[in-house]
Amino acid sequence: MSDVQPTPFSERFERRGGGVGLLWLDRPARANALDEAHFHRLRADLSAVSFEEGLRVLVIAGRGRHFCGGIDLGPDNGALVRAFAATEDAELGRALIRELKACFSPLRGLPWPTIAAIEGACLGAGLELALHCDLRVAGRAARLSMPETRLGLVPDLGGSSLLRRLVGPGRAAMLCLSGREMDAAEGLSIGLLNEVVEDGGALAAALRLAEDVARGAPTATREVLRLLRHADAEPLADALALETEAGVAALLSAELVEAAVARLERRPPAWAGQGG
Repeated sequence: MSDVQPTPFSERFERRGGGVGLLWLDRPARANALDEAHFHRLRADLSAVSFEEGLRVLVIAGRGRHFCGGIDLGPDNGALVRAFAATEDAELGRALIRELKACFSPLRGLPWPTIAAIEGACLGAGLELALHCDLRVAGRAARLSMPETRLGLVPDLGGSSLLRRLVGPGRAAMLCLSGREMDAAEGLSIGLLNEVVEDGGALAAALRLAEDVARGAPTATREVLRLLRHADAEPLADALALETEAGVAALLSAELVEAAVARLERRPPAWAGQGG
């Protein structure tokens, strides 16, 4: 079951001065982790934001101590239940991945720049969400990782494709294959982050950056953004499609099941064929 009384859109979205908008991920008790309902709520929120008149920049931040802890691994997450069902049905898996990916992809279609203000955990699907934004600002204690392979999954919501384009194949491989956490300083050094500030200051810094962006001429800003986003639009579309099929293959392997059982039994997963 999702949150019993979710906050209304009017409390999740704020208009700031100068055409700056702020959209909150509003599930602090679960580190803003995304279950099925919150994936779709984010998609609905982005749709609603797209109709806001006079908006020039959108900042996304998480309430509480964390930006987003990734996909909610609780047994009440309908998306996770569907993922387990998809271990025996490729079409179910393909539909699920495309559905969840479509909850993030509207960010790349908004007609103005988007900025992720990152504090604390920015893990898995949370990092994928941040990668869909045009710019990323983080507090020094932010933790960034792609731990999907440790769960028998693939970063298939845009993460592997967008990360490779942002930081290069070698660094993307290190993050996606190792699953290890990266701190903000390292994220800045490889180009994953645009700015690092003192802890607790990511939102204020993101809003300052948004104000700087909003001072640009509207048409010029929109056209520059279009060029930056779509210079390689077709190759990116191909990469995203390949990413979806990789996610389906991971689900069909049923390694997700072993990862879940190992988590319940508080032991390392015993992957098939690893020996020992």
